Amino acid sequence: MTTAEAMPETQKIATYYVVPVTPDIGIESVLYYEGPLKSKWKSVSKKDLNAHNQGCNAGLVKLIQPSEDQILASTDLSPAQLDRTASLYCGVAKTLGEPDQLKSYYAIDADGSLTINVSKDTTRGLILIFTQTDPLNGDSTRYPVRQLIATTDPEIKNSAIGTGGH
Repeated sequence: MTTAEAMPETQKIATYYVVPVTPDIGIESVLYYEGPLKSKWKSVSKKDLNAHNQGCNAGLVKLIQPSEDQILASTDLSPAQLDRTASLYCGVAKTLGEPDQLKSYYAIDADGSLTINVSKDTTRGLILIFTQTDPLNGDSTRYPVRQLIATTDPEIKNSAIGTGGH
């Protein structure tokens, strides 16, 4: 077998933008988007995050919290709608309806994103955890952390069924 034959094909990772918005009491409200970083993004339901969307095949979903400037340039959200006190911290995932053989805790990567494994033809429930800073300290400081807050559970999938050709 040659080196070229041993190399796996280039795998693409489905990437979604995570945008915390003004929260309900006790639960962080999050909107999800997809699209090229420097254009208008398409809104995605928290139930439609799929490792197979966007022409991807790696069995991974990457979640990124973009900067406020990127969010305002790529969505129809106003500055007042954004929760500037929330920063993506980690995620906890569980495969639904099957024994879970994948890890369940995901810390943010060096680039501030979460990359979560999803086995083929499965769905994983995901709880995103955000740190919440004291808004009185201003936007320039992300510490001290006042509390950790969770989201309602989005579901991430790895299925070619229902991808909508994205």
